[in-house]
Amino acid sequence: MTVTVDGAVITIVTGGTTHKMLSVEGTYPDTAHITRKALAAPEEMAQFNPALMERLHACIVTASGADKAIPSYSQRGTNPCIVTASALPEFVGLVLPWRADEISIPEWIRQS
Repeated sequence: MTVTVDGAVITIVTGGTTHKMLSVEGTYPDTAHITRKALAAPEEMAQFNPALMERLHACIVTASGADKAIPSYSQRGTNPCIVTASALPEFVGLVLPWRADEISIPEWIRQS
């Protein structure tokens, strides 16, 4: 596996698979702030871009070499989602939710 950084572009190459992503400027790791928010009591539901979740899964599979590496998601309310994988104990991914005007939750679900 090779990892290269060219400006804001990070490229990971393993075998015949290449994954490219953009870095985000900020203070890293700011895990205490993000973890507290992600594990707070839920008030609302969040929506996540499924393409980003799939890309994280593909990175986990590629980096671990395990065909069935399964990600775990920890998320509460409209907070970021923390993504981990038992196949990669040092891996942590963060996915920010989409912002929606309103997410409709059926009343029968709220009462269960």
